[in-house]
Amino acid sequence: MINTQSFVLYESVYKHIETLKNRVSESAALHYITSIMEFGLYGVLPPDDDEVWVYGFEQAKTSIYAAKERYNKSKENGKKGGAPERYTVEQVAELKEQGLTNQEIANILGCCEKTVERKNKAYRDSQRQTDKTEHNLKEKENENLNDKKTDKQNENIQNKKILNANQNDTEKKNDNRKENNWFCLYDNTVLNQTP
Repeated sequence: MINTQSFVLYESVYKHIETLKNRVSESAALHYITSIMEFGLYGVLPPDDDEVWVYGFEQAKTSIYAAKERYNKSKENGKKGGAPERYTVEQVAELKEQGLTNQEIANILGCCEKTVERKNKAYRDSQRQTDKTEHNLKEKENENLNDKKTDKQNENIQNKKILNANQNDTEKKNDNRKENNWFCLYDNTVLNQTP
C-alpha cells in the first residue's frame, strides 16, 4: 500500500467506532480508529494478535483497500484519457446501419438505450465535422483553381496587351518606312520631275 494523504472512511466504520466506544470502552474505540488511520494513510497493519481484528478490522481494511484500488485504477485510466470504452461509436453506427433500433443495439451491447443514443449523436456530430472539413477543403481547392484561372486570364490579357503593343509598334514602324520610302520616291520623283 502506498503512502497517501487521504483515504475513504465509510459511515459504517464510524458507526462501528461509536458502538465500540459505547459497548466496550473509549480506549478500544481509540485504538481501533488509530489502527484504521495507520492502515489507510500508511498501509501499516496491526499484529495478528491485536484485538482490533476481533472488533472487525478486516471489514474496514477491505473497504479501504477496495476504495484505494478504485482510486488508483481511475487515476491510471485518467492518464490514458479515461476508462476504456466497452464499445466504440463505430460499432454502434455499424449496428444502426444494419437497421437495428436503439433498444436492439442496447440489448446486443449490454448497455442502456441512452448510451446508444449518445454514441449515435457522437457519430452524427463526427460525420458533420468530417463533412464540414471536406466541404471547406473543396471550397479552398475551388478558390485555388479560381485564383489560378484568374491569374492565367490576367496573364493572357497582359500577353495580349503586349502583343497588341508590339503589333502597333510594328505597324507604326512599317507606316514610317512606307512614308519614308514614299517621300524618298516622291523626292526622287519630284527631283526627276519639273514643275
